[in-house]
Amino acid sequence: SSTHIKQKVNNMVLKANYENDAGKRKSMSHEELGTISHMPFEEYKEKCKDFLTMTRKNGILEARLHTNGDSLQWCAQAHQGLHYFFDWAGRDPENEVIILGGTGKDLFK
Repeated sequence: SSTHIKQKVNNMVLKANYENDAGKRKSMSHEELGTISHMPFEEYKEKCKDFLTMTRKNGILEARLHTNGDSLQWCAQAHQGLHYFFDWAGRDPENEVIILGGTGKDLFK
């Protein structure tokens, strides 16, 4: 018997037209799926350490911009690094929330 998901929206009933396959799918590797695996937190934390300090607790990733422990001096490394940071952190299934902040008196110098 198929499982139908019902939800009332403006007096309209929506039904899924497929059977729920939870627990029935074969586990596939990233190579089989053609997808990119996520980078472990400790690895991207290390790669970004020159412009970000990071901590993660209970799925909440806190990343603070910095230059030598003080307000960030904007540079090419930070510009490019933020792009990579959001890609890596965004792929990490352990992150539920990302909080981006600064260090020091000002966010940027």
